[in-house]
Amino acid sequence: MKRIENNKKFVIRIESDNVDIDLMEQQLHSLYKLKNINLDERSYINDLKHSTQTTLDIAKKSFIKAITMTLEKYDIYLEDFDISNIDSYSNFNLNKIWVKDVKINIKKKETNDIIKKEDEKLQVKEVIKNLPQTVLANMPDVDLSTKLSFKHKFTKSAAYKKMLDDLMTWEKDIITKLVEQISTEYESLKK
Repeated sequence: MKRIENNKKFVIRIESDNVDIDLMEQQLHSLYKLKNINLDERSYINDLKHSTQTTLDIAKKSFIKAITMTLEKYDIYLEDFDISNIDSYSNFNLNKIWVKDVKINIKKKETNDIIKKEDEKLQVKEVIKNLPQTVLANMPDVDLSTKLSFKHKFTKSAAYKKMLDDLMTWEKDIITKLVEQISTEYESLKK
């Protein structure tokens, strides 16, 4: 996971003048415990094989729903907080963890588009032909030379566990920022 800058602030609407911030904070922090993270190992590995992100999106949607339900108990509402923008609230860039024994075919058009952008066309073409996974399509923020030298060192089980750890860190970061902002805004409302 990479740290990122310039993440969004939450748009919070507090409709109660009597919120137990300490209890709310405990309930929110319980959301990112391992037993509460909705990430299925078999589905995650299947996603890697088919170059999709369904399982990770389900985990994110579940997290969003849990936060929303917890806050609604306190008459606190978040605006503009959904699957399309949740990544922008974290200090971390959450990426899928690839494994060494999952093989995916790279589409010929994608390969040709990448080769056209490179100076050393023959060398890059040979490397791409032999690349065992699609590191290219799913890592858009990394340049081609980094993608081609990327080594997949994880087994399926290790990749899943690393993804769980990353997801838990990502969720914890969002909750920590959210609690800090709610506490600050609630205190300013009471004045």
